[in-house]
Amino acid sequence: MKKVVNLGLPVLWGAFFCVGDLPAQEQGETKITAVRNQVTKSAEGTNAPTDVGHALKSGEAVETGEQGLAELKSSDATTVRIGEKSRVAYDPNDRTVKLDRGIVVVDTPSEGGPVKIDLGQN
Repeated sequence: MKKVVNLGLPVLWGAFFCVGDLPAQEQGETKITAVRNQVTKSAEGTNAPTDVGHALKSGEAVETGEQGLAELKSSDATTVRIGEKSRVAYDPNDRTVKLDRGIVVVDTPSEGGPVKIDLGQN
């Protein structure tokens, strides 16, 4: 089943990403599989540039800047695509997408159960 939360900005995602081959992921892990322009990951007040292949730890969010796009893939086969000027985190353990601001498109396999979307208030 495909669930989509799209707050605007239609984008042809595949045409804008740098995509790399990634090794098998560990259980409960999420990796960055595509980026375009300014993309950072942040946790606990830190903010660092990120790129394809970087793993996200629990509590880390991905932020995109002007014309920035990112794609996350999780070991549970969920794909999270993040639009420009957005801040999003995905926790594969409880299958929650936290959208603090911006645009997100979520594609999840039906056998994994529902994905929760938390619309943060930051």
